[in-house]
Amino acid sequence: MKKAFARVLVALASVAVTLAAADLILSWVNPNRFTPPNVHPFQKPALYRLSKVKELGYEHVPEAGVEIEGISYRINKLGYRDIEHRVGKSGRRVVVVGDSVTFGWNLPLEDTYHYRARERLAALDRPIEVMAMGITGYNLVQDYYLIKERALRFDPDLIILQVCLNDFEKTIKIRTDPEQRFTLTQYGEVFVPYMVKKMGVSRWLMARSYLFKLLNLKLGSRPGAIDDGGRRDYYSKGSETAVAYLRRTKDLLAGTACRFAAVVFPFRPKDMVRPYTTFYETILEELRDLSIPTLDLSAALNAAVDAPESMWVDYLHPSRAGNQRAAEALADFVLSILGEKANGPQ
Repeated sequence: MKKAFARVLVALASVAVTLAAADLILSWVNPNRFTPPNVHPFQKPALYRLSKVKELGYEHVPEAGVEIEGISYRINKLGYRDIEHRVGKSGRRVVVVGDSVTFGWNLPLEDTYHYRARERLAALDRPIEVMAMGITGYNLVQDYYLIKERALRFDPDLIILQVCLNDFEKTIKIRTDPEQRFTLTQYGEVFVPYMVKKMGVSRWLMARSYLFKLLNLKLGSRPGAIDDGGRRDYYSKGSETAVAYLRRTKDLLAGTACRFAAVVFPFRPKDMVRPYTTFYETILEELRDLSIPTLDLSAALNAAVDAPESMWVDYLHPSRAGNQRAAEALADFVLSILGEKANGPQ
């Protein structure tokens, strides 16, 4: 009996040593390779601060400015990456609320779709003020509170909600590392709950074990993984929450003189995969059911383009050319909602 017990202990010790050695080797091979997905390090934390509105989590620092990879990112006095605007309006005002697509990640401000839409409206002899309120990583829950707590202060005639196909994902968390880089973690340890239950030990291992991260990421991304119960439940819950806050946004604006519309940005064609295609169908159906005027940019950026890859910087951010096409469609969309026609050159 004692010998058998000793053999078990030796076997367990051998497994532990092997796992520890594998973990150590992985940490030497590439210490950053097996971090959880959807983690975006901002080397310049000066743009962000914690928000007093707890549901927003974080926001921009007014008048902050940085340069990243040759692109200038400047926040205006109101706390958004846009030209300066007054609180009081002198004519028609449209506020576009969204995430990094509206923020204009990887683009000069002058190339963003809302900036170009404003220019197009002016060229069409319709100088409608277009304000952009885009903050990287916001989802439909944060968009609701951004509209409720901030956008309505500017007395807009129209609020356009910019929908991204990852808007059902969990709210971003904020943390800093020893070098004080500002890191936005989209949904943290997303694959862990599907290998083991949500326990403190899984979170502890995910934070400390490269081997555990690797196993989770590989298992989570295996073919067919998206169809297993845990993953489906996770994304379904996120979709339901996103749709619920879309309804809340409509209800919120129903009690005001402000009209409400949405613009839906697709992903790059090769990245239009589940669960994003599922959410795309879900959100379009919900927008129709709620009778919310919607501009779907899938054709403009993907289907009706000879070289759709040229429309994208990465899987979700349109390029300069993509933003130009979006701007043209948005300007016409705004005019149709506000019941105006262009008088200037087409």
